[in-house]
Amino acid sequence: MRELRREVPIRDGTRTRSATRHELLRLLSPAASLPDFSVLDASLYVQETIRHEVWGWHFYGRVKLYIEQTIDASSFFPEHGINGLVDAYNGGILTDSFEGAVQAPTFFQPGTSGIDWRSDGVIAHGPTVLDVIVFQDDKGRIPESLLSANEFKLRLSFGVAGADRAINLAVELSAPTVTEKADSRKLQAIRTN
Repeated sequence: MRELRREVPIRDGTRTRSATRHELLRLLSPAASLPDFSVLDASLYVQETIRHEVWGWHFYGRVKLYIEQTIDASSFFPEHGINGLVDAYNGGILTDSFEGAVQAPTFFQPGTSGIDWRSDGVIAHGPTVLDVIVFQDDKGRIPESLLSANEFKLRLSFGVAGADRAINLAVELSAPTVTEKADSRKLQAIRTN
């Protein structure tokens, strides 16, 4: 008894090979559309403190976004596809970049908006506002690249389930204000555009 076998050619870079079952099914399923995002507000706070004779610093960036999609649509942003970065610039030249963890604000109340933060990601139901926190804690003093920066960019990337590409946002922040005390230093920058 002979087995029937059919192959579908698919391009992979500069070569051609047989498509897998998964690739064929993905070609047939509709791709998820990417919702539009508008930045409503953004800010960045950097603080260093000394506790028990040990210096430590952290940054805390907050971005308030409006997700523009149809009323009956939902989008899922998987947790592993959500990333946040803080870029420090001096004279228009990138001097340093810091990766931060992304999470819901501590004041987030489940069920009060069209957003569901879950352990595996975020679901947006219809048009809604999404608050995002990007943060990092570290030992030592605030890096000089942050203190000498005259501009910051807060970059966010949201992978969308079922889509081939991510939503990437970059928010420009103002020249920072630095406040120094004997046991702490603070830096604050807000959205400029």
